[in-house]
Amino acid sequence: TVTVKSGTVDYFVDFRNDFIPLDGDLAVGNLVTFDNKEWRVVHQEGSHWYLALSTITENVVFGNNSIYKNSTLADKCTSWMNENLSATALEYCDNVLVENVNNKVFIPTYAQCNGGFSYYNSSTNRICQNNGINTTWWTSSSYSSSVSTRSYYVDTDGTFSDGGVTYTNGFRPHIMINVNN
Repeated sequence: TVTVKSGTVDYFVDFRNDFIPLDGDLAVGNLVTFDNKEWRVVHQEGSHWYLALSTITENVVFGNNSIYKNSTLADKCTSWMNENLSATALEYCDNVLVENVNNKVFIPTYAQCNGGFSYYNSSTNRICQNNGINTTWWTSSSYSSSVSTRSYYVDTDGTFSDGGVTYTNGFRPHIMINVNN
């Protein structure tokens, strides 16, 4: 794990002596503050740490069909990134390729949410709230290649369901930071 000073305004200093806007104990399952937002650490690979916003930001439709590329959901990732992450934070975020979309803010796939990311190894760990209420949230995966109007989402109890792409479910942005960037 990477430990940074918690409860102070100090930030972790990387090997270049640059300040990373990170506060907390960077370990899978923990809550950390990155760029003044609370994130859940959901996975780690080497110096890459995958973070999920700790709450649902809003409800959105998936799009017109179940293809993540060019969807309303993928577009929302870009607009959320531009409106909510500082230039300094973006320096530590790497692009992630998900369902043919390469971006610094992404929605994970069904497989990533179903244990591919180590924290998401149980339904309890997938539960997320909006204003204190368990809320459904989209994955980026189509329910079936033969059904182009349904996509997977995480239900209020952390299990999976499929829903019409014009339904509204939660938007839960994910990022990958590289502490050795």
